[in-house]
Amino acid sequence: IEKITNPLWQQGLSSSIAQGIAALDDKIDGALLLLIDQWQVTANDLQQVIDIWQKNTEIIVAATKGFASDQIIGPPVIFPRKYFHALINHDSDNGAKVLLKKYQKQVEKFVLPHAFIDLDTPKQLVYMQSHLAKSNQQ
Repeated sequence: IEKITNPLWQQGLSSSIAQGIAALDDKIDGALLLLIDQWQVTANDLQQVIDIWQKNTEIIVAATKGFASDQIIGPPVIFPRKYFHALINHDSDNGAKVLLKKYQKQVEKFVLPHAFIDLDTPKQLVYMQSHLAKSNQQ
């Protein structure tokens, strides 16, 4: 495992994605993106994403809250190598969301509602701490 530092981190999530993707070996067929604040995503969830992608490594696999057409899609997400150039060269501050929308016909969705519970506010931190404390007591 190699640590990649993004000197342009102030430019947003997309610059971090670009730095990471650019550092990948040419032998890598796909990249799984996961946000650090997706604290409820488990190893089993990630294995599910990988299993879906391995059935067709030419598609993008992304999480969704549900199958309604207006549902948000996002990480965890696997992008095949053919999208690496787009990930490196897009400059949106919204991470890969722009690309997920642009290539939506190539996206296979899987339902993972708890992937959309993140950790952005003090209130969410309190909720997470409470949830983890209850889990540890069981």
